[in-house]
Amino acid sequence: MAAPMTSSTPSLAPSPEPDRSDGPLVTFHGVRSAPQDGPSTRAFGGHSTCIAITAGDTLLILDAGSGMRTCGLSLLARGPLEGHVFFSRPTVVRTIGIPFFAPAFSAENRFTLYSTGGVIRSELRRLMSDPVFPVSPDIFNATVTFHDLEPGMPVALASDITVTTLPLGGSMPGTAYRFNGDGWSLAWAAGISHHEDGNAFCDFARAADLLIAGGAPEAISSLVQEASAARLVITDHPPDLGDDDLVRREEALQRLAPNSRFARQGDTLRLS
Repeated sequence: MAAPMTSSTPSLAPSPEPDRSDGPLVTFHGVRSAPQDGPSTRAFGGHSTCIAITAGDTLLILDAGSGMRTCGLSLLARGPLEGHVFFSRPTVVRTIGIPFFAPAFSAENRFTLYSTGGVIRSELRRLMSDPVFPVSPDIFNATVTFHDLEPGMPVALASDITVTTLPLGGSMPGTAYRFNGDGWSLAWAAGISHHEDGNAFCDFARAADLLIAGGAPEAISSLVQEASAARLVITDHPPDLGDDDLVRREEALQRLAPNSRFARQGDTLRLS
């Protein structure tokens, strides 16, 4: 399995069109639980979570934090887009990038926004309304639709990809997602806490080629070893932790799970 290609400095420039001849390409455009800028974030980056997955002609976007602006710039060179955007929670730090997502202003593009509980449509309207934001979602030229997912019920996307959800607990309940494609699988869980059902979570993520997870360090440490994913990437880094702090945490986790690493803004990796 190919090793991740990494960048030590977060990139803000549009990326070239990805090679679709191999397995899905995963790109981290934002890795924080809340945006944070400054010299202590140069290595890991400061945008809040946004992860893009290109699988053949299918585009998946995980959360729409401030990194979604950079994600959109990286997609401008591509032709008509049909994208699927998934939300772990309807909080402002995970939706704030939507108004600045350049492909949403092109009429040739289509995007479906997914969540559980039917909350994203109303939250987006609330985010893009006076006095919080000067224009409504009606400004988008792209076709934007909404899809409410039933927990545990697989849904077929394009390119033989299916998505399944798992409810997450805690003070602010969320949703974990698992994507199964042709010869690959990826599980994503943001905001993991000690409230999770460990057995259910491990069954959900078991044997995934890649598990992307964020949340309380103690909860992650106790769960990821049982999930037996081939690779583990930790994201949603707290804004108050600088590069040195994150390196120390990464080294500690790697002693427990050698197949793990902390996500850095601009990182890309290939699933194959």
